[in-house]
Amino acid sequence: MTEAEAVIALEIDGKIYQGGRMKRKWEISVTDALIDKTYDYRIEVKDAVGNRQALTGQMTIDTKAPELVGHLDVMTDSGEKGDDITNINTPKFSGTTEPDTQVFLTIDNHTYEQKANKLGQWEISVLNPLAEGVHDYEINAYDKAGNQAQQSGKVTIDTKAPAC
Repeated sequence: MTEAEAVIALEIDGKIYQGGRMKRKWEISVTDALIDKTYDYRIEVKDAVGNRQALTGQMTIDTKAPELVGHLDVMTDSGEKGDDITNINTPKFSGTTEPDTQVFLTIDNHTYEQKANKLGQWEISVLNPLAEGVHDYEINAYDKAGNQAQQSGKVTIDTKAPAC
């Protein structure tokens, strides 16, 4: 129902917000702060002669950045575990975040992307070989609501055998 001069109302969490009279399009301002959670809502439109039509659904408020843990994957960390030194010039990074979150790894001006699985686990392999030396990297995670978490670090590529 989109008749001119219809009245629209929105109900969220037991509170009703009036949208006034609509003329082909409508807008309702929710004047109360909503906390992070999933809400049921109901939108009702009433035309000039009293006919009503309603729509129900759910929406989720999510304002918190996802937790993000990322590091050189243990399978490619060839030095002392956790020292971020590897002899593999196409290393893998892995970690955890919220389930279904998009994760981006940027290293040497190349960005790689992976979606975290249903458990929040992710793995990203560097496809462009890295040169010997120290490389800065940045990991960004964006949840479904667009909230961002960021982490940065350094990884050292050392493929040369030690001198005798």
